[in-house]
Amino acid sequence: MCSKAVHQRKIQLKHFRFRHAIAWERTHPLRKFASMRHRCRRTLTP
Repeated sequence: MCSKAVHQRKIQLKHFRFRHAIAWERTHPLRKFASMRHRCRRTLTP
């Protein structure tokens, strides 16, 4: 029972983070683009 509650809480946290990320990207589209470029540059460098 205790583990189930913890699991439920983890799912809630994940959903909250996901929703927050979407809202953040919607309000900061340029930042999303910059982070994408930064990520690509990091993967390209050996």
